[in-house]
Amino acid sequence: EKVILKDFNLRLNAGDRLAITGRSGIGKTSLIRIIAGLEEACEGQVKMRPEDSNDKASGPSVSMQFQEDRLIESAGIIENLRLVGCSDSEIRAAAKALDLEDFGDGPVKGMSGGMKRRLSLMRAVLKPSDLVVLDEPLAGMDDKTAEMAMAWAVKEIGRRHLACIIASHDLEGIKGFNINRNIELMPLDRA
Repeated sequence: EKVILKDFNLRLNAGDRLAITGRSGIGKTSLIRIIAGLEEACEGQVKMRPEDSNDKASGPSVSMQFQEDRLIESAGIIENLRLVGCSDSEIRAAAKALDLEDFGDGPVKGMSGGMKRRLSLMRAVLKPSDLVVLDEPLAGMDDKTAEMAMAWAVKEIGRRHLACIIASHDLEGIKGFNINRNIELMPLDRA
């Protein structure tokens, strides 16, 4: 019953690295879930034009990293990433780049929170799609680990995806994703 988005229009172009920022609870996650097709807006519409899409019939494909890691806790790194179509060689290379290779393929439940966050980032970025959407991708990471994760993600996103949307309350903390556009959500009474 609460209106969180009003008169919102967005055109995303190939090559965009869009940050959606604003304070906690402002509607960032709701907005990206609508964009990703996981929730329907009460009013308005989302048009996904497939102009640059790999699949012209159904429109652009979307991969998403959620605020929650959403990993299969009893499975290992390889098994978690095979589910989204990653090859073992891609998984091993990414695990090495993100300093997860020493973990082996033990169950994810034995990982720290920061390790799980890197794994969920790896899964979203490696999944084949046109658009990758990341919700607070660096939560639980120290500065050095966050820098490493952003450097890896920027390279892979550029190779694998047409565009990227990153939701965060901290624009400064995600600048390493090579943000080229920012939308700051404001309370409706201040808009």
